[in-house]
Amino acid sequence: MKKGGGVLSIIGGSAGIIESITLILTAAIGLRFGTEFSALSFSMGWVGLIFSLALVLLGALVLRSSKRAHALQSLVCASVGVFLAVCVFVPMLLFGPLNEPQDSTFFASRYTAEVYGVLWSSGWYIGIFLVFGVVGGVLSTIGTRTPEAVLDETPNE
Repeated sequence: MKKGGGVLSIIGGSAGIIESITLILTAAIGLRFGTEFSALSFSMGWVGLIFSLALVLLGALVLRSSKRAHALQSLVCASVGVFLAVCVFVPMLLFGPLNEPQDSTFFASRYTAEVYGVLWSSGWYIGIFLVFGVVGGVLSTIGTRTPEAVLDETPNE
């Protein structure tokens, strides 16, 4: 289970890195042309990139060593990334943007639809890959042995 969890963490982190870089580049183009919500996409891309890189590194550490601390760090890293994604997505999807204009119902519905489109296309995939990291972290934590179990398996001479 330790190897499977480490591999799942690495795969989720690698896919998250690719999606984050794509998001950063498209948001940078959007920032240059002055499109709305490009700054939100840009910042979500950088946060996703940081957590995905950490997930890949911690997944490699899980594969390399049998310490439970590395598996727990991988689990915490992916969980914090998913928590941040939920903190951004859920309020925006349930309540709409905080600075939504209230002067016209047509404009407000179009504005809200644009925010939803940005959120679903921007960070949703990074969140999915971080969920892979959470599952990998759980598998790695379950699969790593405690130091007492490692000491009990030493051959008696």
